[in-house]
Amino acid sequence: MNKEQAIKDVCLIARNAIERIGKLEGKREWVGLTDEEIKDIVGRNDPGGIGRYTRDLFKKIEDK
Repeated sequence: MNKEQAIKDVCLIARNAIERIGKLEGKREWVGLTDEEIKDIVGRNDPGGIGRYTRDLFKKIEDK
C-alpha cells in the first residue's frame, strides 16, 4: 500500500468513527471503543488485527 492510499484509508476510518460516535451522542455514557468495535469500523480485512497505530488513532478520536 502506498502512502497516499494509506492516508485516504485513515481518513475514511476516522470519518466512519466520527459518524458512529455522533449517532451514540446522548444515548449512553461514553466508555470508549473496544477492539471489536474498532474492527467493525475498520473492517475485518486486516488479518493482523488492530495495530498500535490504529489503536492510538482511535484513542485520539475518543479523547476529542
